[in-house]
Amino acid sequence: MLSDKPQNVVARQSHSILNIENSVFLRIRGLAFLLLVGLVIAATGCQRVAQGSEDPAPSQQSAVQDFVRQTYIHGLPYAEAQSFTSSDIDILASMLENPVETAAWPNIVGTLGAIGDDEAFSPLIGFFITGSGVLTPSNYAAKTSVPMALGYLLNQTDTDSVYTQIIFNYLNSGLDPEVWSALGISWTSPFGLTSEEERDQLVVVSVMGLALSGTAQANSALREFQFSDLAQQQPFASLLSEAIEANNTIAEIGLVQYYQQSDFN
Repeated sequence: MLSDKPQNVVARQSHSILNIENSVFLRIRGLAFLLLVGLVIAATGCQRVAQGSEDPAPSQQSAVQDFVRQTYIHGLPYAEAQSFTSSDIDILASMLENPVETAAWPNIVGTLGAIGDDEAFSPLIGFFITGSGVLTPSNYAAKTSVPMALGYLLNQTDTDSVYTQIIFNYLNSGLDPEVWSALGISWTSPFGLTSEEERDQLVVVSVMGLALSGTAQANSALREFQFSDLAQQQPFASLLSEAIEANNTIAEIGLVQYYQQSDFN
């Protein structure tokens, strides 16, 4: 059984949100996010275009498809997800557009983030902004996996990449509940949250995304957020201290070892 060390708490939460069977966690920690700049980027053609590229080999398709279609009781195994490459992004992006693959969507989102390639950014954002009305639990679980995936992506993005600051800005701006009030996202939780509760959950997953990024910039943002009025309330007060410690740990040892120490992989 896991102890309540910070790395175990945040790891447990991040893995649980990728597990669609954990509806209790989803009810408490749900709802992923997107900042307005992402809508503009996605709408103006910042999608992955594989011009002149050949279709991936059948063996590649089989490997990544088999991986994301499996059920992982303790959540997506990060180390294995990270072993896939940019050549798998088109396959995963296509699966996100196929309703037949709904059950695999949470794993697909997590794998796109774990791959750690800038090209995964647009499929993740595009997936997040689609849909309307009350989502099914499976679809909701997938969308609430996006902040974790962005944290994974930020963890591996080169510091000189244009995406580094964009992803950080997503997560950092998400600490303000008023940001979510202004966005007008057209899909909602299947768990009967009020508007205020949904905004609070958006802040929670923003905190978790920053924690999992393991970056110094994210650490500073979390520490600054500690002094806000919202951060004095639950669940933010307890989550923030855990998130900051998790960020420190990930910065020191990396995500793979972090999850191994948390007894998940």
